Amino acid sequence: PPALERQFMLFFARPPPTPPPPPPPVASGFAAALIFCGAAACVTAALRNTPAPGKSGLGLQIGGLVVSVVSVALPGRFDSDADVLVRSPWPTLFNPAGFAFAIWGVIYLGEAAGVLALAVNREAARAAAPAAPAWLSANCAQALWCAAFRPWALSRLWLSSACLAATAACLVVSQRTAAPALRGPLGALVSVPRSLHAGWVTAAALVNVNAWAGSASLGAARCFAAAVLSLLAAAALADSYARLGLLSAAAAVGWALFAVSRGAAVGPDAAALGPLALDGLATASAAVAAAVAVSIAVRGAQHLRTTPTLADMVEE
Repeated sequence: PPALERQFMLFFARPPPTPPPPPPPVASGFAAALIFCGAAACVTAALRNTPAPGKSGLGLQIGGLVVSVVSVALPGRFDSDADVLVRSPWPTLFNPAGFAFAIWGVIYLGEAAGVLALAVNREAARAAAPAAPAWLSANCAQALWCAAFRPWALSRLWLSSACLAATAACLVVSQRTAAPALRGPLGALVSVPRSLHAGWVTAAALVNVNAWAGSASLGAARCFAAAVLSLLAAAALADSYARLGLLSAAAAVGWALFAVSRGAAVGPDAAALGPLALDGLATASAAVAAAVAVSIAVRGAQHLRTTPTLADMVEE
């Protein structure tokens, strides 16, 4: 009979697997300390940036790309779930719309094409060799972010912010080191995707800071202050990137700000502030994105007057 069959299945069925317990606080704290020290070591190595004399640095260029692709491909991060790109899993006032993350495809395809171009053109690889150590450091820092942006570190979202900031710092050092050597279309092929990468992880670090503020329950007033300060920081960093000639890095920051203006704030802090304050924050984000576009145009015109060709102007 069906009833007897159900009892038989319930009696002999294997129980569902027990979910793994969360790591003990001491273990997770030790892991967080290791990751933070690793990110600091990446920045230190990038600032030293000492390539081996007489080497093309091609191994470091390829190694950096491999580290990036492999670490990002490992599942288990928060953003491995597509729903995270649509609705934030934690309370935040600084939440970019899902379409913004399409920039990752442009970044990875462009960086792969750039490394392939360096592999084919050994002379260009030797010219870009001084930037290779910082490039590898940047991708190692991003691999640490991949390790930190997981459920075990949900209460430590500041850690993923630190890893993203370290990634951006290393990429900027690499780009500024490569700028004098890489010119023309080949230089743009290598530099533009990496500058996009630097600008995007800069904005992502600010997004993570706001996620930490929301998940830490700092309160609506402090979270609103964090969002406003993030807009100011994004504007200042984007203008600095444009002034340094990293125009596509500034463009990536502007793209992120535009996406924030189209995103939805979620959580009790958003409910406490109400639609009027949230609409004002979205309008401010769109205005800062427009200001970044103006900065890119002005700084780009300045670089156009000081560089001999349009190809050189794309990335100094």
